[in-house]
Amino acid sequence: MRSCTGCNARDVQSSLARFTLVVGRLVWDGGRRRPGRGAYLHLRPDCVEAFARRKPFLRSLRASVPRAERERFVAERSLS
Repeated sequence: MRSCTGCNARDVQSSLARFTLVVGRLVWDGGRRRPGRGAYLHLRPDCVEAFARRKPFLRSLRASVPRAERERFVAERSLS
């Protein structure tokens, strides 16, 4: 079980997309193999939008991520 960083709901890991923070940049981790702390997100539009608007500190990553970086990350996912 993991918590979505957008809606904070708990769900099975397989239904959430994993991402990590690499040198200040959010990176999708489709293979779930990147080292370090990861965070999870439902790919539903409401969760993605809530993630982009949330406060900068992501507890699951133990780091602050600026809003511009979260918006870039979300836009990158929507293009692929």
